[in-house]
Amino acid sequence: MYGEPIGRVLQAALEARSESTLLADITLTEQMTLHGDPAYQYNSFQGPDYIVDQPTVQVQPLLINAGTNVISVSFDVVNLGTMVSEPLDILLIHVLPDGTPYDTIVTSIPAPGYRTTVTIDIDNPGSIGVGSNQLFFVLDPADMIPESPQKEGEENNTYMKNQDQEGFSFFIFDQNAKPLLPSDLSIVSNSDVALIASINNGLSTGGQFVFEIDTSETFDSPLAMRQVVSSSNSLVKWRPNISWQNETVYYWRVATETAGEILKTTLWKKHSFLFLENAPSGWNQSHYYQQKKNQYETLHLDSVSRRLAFDERVWDVRIKNELRQDFDYWVFINNTAWASLNPKALAPALGIFVWDERNVLFQNKGTDYGSLPYSRDLFLYKMDRLEDRQNVISLLEAVPEGARVFIHTLL
Repeated sequence: MYGEPIGRVLQAALEARSESTLLADITLTEQMTLHGDPAYQYNSFQGPDYIVDQPTVQVQPLLINAGTNVISVSFDVVNLGTMVSEPLDILLIHVLPDGTPYDTIVTSIPAPGYRTTVTIDIDNPGSIGVGSNQLFFVLDPADMIPESPQKEGEENNTYMKNQDQEGFSFFIFDQNAKPLLPSDLSIVSNSDVALIASINNGLSTGGQFVFEIDTSETFDSPLAMRQVVSSSNSLVKWRPNISWQNETVYYWRVATETAGEILKTTLWKKHSFLFLENAPSGWNQSHYYQQKKNQYETLHLDSVSRRLAFDERVWDVRIKNELRQDFDYWVFINNTAWASLNPKALAPALGIFVWDERNVLFQNKGTDYGSLPYSRDLFLYKMDRLEDRQNVISLLEAVPEGARVFIHTLL
């Protein structure tokens, strides 16, 4: 009856309850009276029209720290038009203070008849999100539900703070701490070790902070220690009660304690140091997890042996089986031409190229192994001379172990 005159709507309601024997329905129908024009029609639309209700958008908690695990975003979706029984997609985009999109979330809700509250949990980006962040909302981003009025109904599906500003702004504060002393990769010889961290917000009035220390960067060994420390200013200090082991690398980290939440690994800030008795101050990077900080070229740190190893090298070797030009090459290694030019003038002959990946070439000094003088990277033999057969055998027997041999016939 949506869009029908009010008189017809009233008639339909009476007919729907006319056969009811319930006292409440009988009393209701007896009291239904229309004072006015039965042809009057309420304002109606030809389809739904969805908007994000601007005053209802909010984030929790109200004071968001970079150490907070989850940020809850809630808002009302209002339907200004007709109700339809279809799912309504919602697109939420989180943009960082530097303008970089951080997260994109797509969720679906039953399309509301009038109003419904939506809550979406978004991930806290941590330190990269410190500052003014933006949330952009788009209802029915793929235009799956036709809205009315046709133009205006489709154009008001985004959140607008005002006519000139799209998106909802919220602020993330940096209440996290970072290690100061001992410095990362330093050498400590004094057993009175104090772990000192600084709160990133220099105007902070302090808070609760978690320290952990261990001989492994995984912080799960039997020697691992954990302590919650209170601070009333921007510096946090902890002296672990440890029997320091000489020539041992220690890892320590610090993070803001968030009540009721498990600390995210990405929010820990950590340092390491070597405890070495009677040693001068200095730098050390002797332990496996310390060495993982490096960037290696043609080397890698093996996770099993925890030793440095050379990377495997990939060789691209291409061989031509026909040479059409007088000045042509027939072996290419990593797109570099080898094996000399085409010695067609000496045909019939055998051209032998020996590739040893350690030295690239098994070079010919001139006439090694009875070869014809031609080039340093080619061993050339006549095919019509008996003595060259033994010369070829001598060459092949002298080939280094693991080398590759390429033989080309010149006819």
